[in-house]
Amino acid sequence: MLLLMGIGLFTSRIMLDALGVVDYGLYNVVGSVVLMLVFLNVAMTSSTQRFLSVELGRRNFDRLQKTFSISLVIHGWIALIVALLCETVGLWLLYNKMNIPSERFTACLYVFQFSILTTILTVINVPYNALIISHEKMNAFAYISMVDVILKLLVCYALYLTGTDRLVVYAFLIMLIQIVDRILYWAYCRKHFPESRFVFVRHDKLYKEMLSFALWALLGQFAYVCNTAGLNLMLNIFFSPVINAARGISVQVSNAVQQFSSNFQLSVEPQITKSYAAREKDRTYLLIENSSRFSIYLLALISFPIIIKMDAILSIWLVEVPEYTAIFIILSLISGIFGCVANPLNMAINSNGKVKIPGIVAGVLLILILPVSYLFLLFNYPPYIVFLVQLVITIILNFFRLLMAHYYCGVSIGNYMMRVVLIPFCVLTLSIVLPYLWSMTLGRGNSFYSIVTTTIVSLFSISLVVYVAGTTKSEKKILTSFIKNKIKY
Repeated sequence: MLLLMGIGLFTSRIMLDALGVVDYGLYNVVGSVVLMLVFLNVAMTSSTQRFLSVELGRRNFDRLQKTFSISLVIHGWIALIVALLCETVGLWLLYNKMNIPSERFTACLYVFQFSILTTILTVINVPYNALIISHEKMNAFAYISMVDVILKLLVCYALYLTGTDRLVVYAFLIMLIQIVDRILYWAYCRKHFPESRFVFVRHDKLYKEMLSFALWALLGQFAYVCNTAGLNLMLNIFFSPVINAARGISVQVSNAVQQFSSNFQLSVEPQITKSYAAREKDRTYLLIENSSRFSIYLLALISFPIIIKMDAILSIWLVEVPEYTAIFIILSLISGIFGCVANPLNMAINSNGKVKIPGIVAGVLLILILPVSYLFLLFNYPPYIVFLVQLVITIILNFFRLLMAHYYCGVSIGNYMMRVVLIPFCVLTLSIVLPYLWSMTLGRGNSFYSIVTTTIVSLFSISLVVYVAGTTKSEKKILTSFIKNKIKY
């Protein structure tokens, strides 16, 4: 993951330099149109993951193959619907609502079509990804992600060699990489999982169960997509593509950092679902609390050095730094730390299957981000106001998710607040004091030396405080034993 993050961020630097700030911003905002119209697939992804994990937990392999085959059929229909939405609603947004320089409009049309094809491939591949996650074969994701990021790095270098429109070439090559990725996932599943063979299932109640589960998750997922893609479009309407470029960079950094907690939680999700299906409630609660707590520590470990030395990192990392990039990244990283605790709670709620009320609550709160941000922008607030609005509503939503997890799954509010909120907050507050003081004194300036030394001090400070104050006695013993074994080895 460290290697992937490093290559990914380096790739962003090359891509921004090769495409230029305006084209980089246009690529991000055009892709957002497609992302906004793919909310159907996002809802079905959680449904597919949940049903596959439940059947694995029950060891019902006949029903597992049936579930996988039904999910393939459903995702095939979703791919068709997404394509129709993109070619109608998406094109209307492109022609009538987006702020695109006239001389780049034709190129954006090509980018849009390539993005549609890329998205269709992603939609159809969801059942295969869900099957790998349910079997907890995380090494497959690691190896395929390595192939993906190396290919993207090669694509960025190839942009310097092309004599045609670099924006169009980039979109086309990214589509080819997605084809390679999908083939690799398909081949892995075919080789390792017998249930990945398609069997035709007719008139089974599983169709209704999976679609019903996805329906109530649909509102929350639709709102989440509006929260990401919609804000990008809104910034494009009120400001120039340069602001979209700044947001694109912030999303790139935020995604790279949050990938650590996402992959960690990805490995926990099947365990939460299987434990709940097996009625092992104590283990389910322990997994929820620990995965949330350690996700916070993991994100802080990576985010704090970036936040403290943001200006220095940007001056070295990027050739040209778009306006507002620094504040966008900082707010995105902070929002990511608050947001990471929501996923384990969602896993528990999804395992229970009662997603109607949680979906409505999440949907209403997330949708509020758009109109509230729009009102602030109407009154000429700076563009980073949308990130502040997003952060506040994320915190409110986490509280409601905790209430839902308590009501439906029995998660203790008191234990959760103490172990996942209060203790980590105190730990992180103490952790940041030493690296901040170092950055203001001995580590001042924008040199590479100041970045390295501040990062080392930050890693030491966070690791020490987390070990002393942020872990239990049993966790300390496990960690100490692990380190001793590694040293001996």
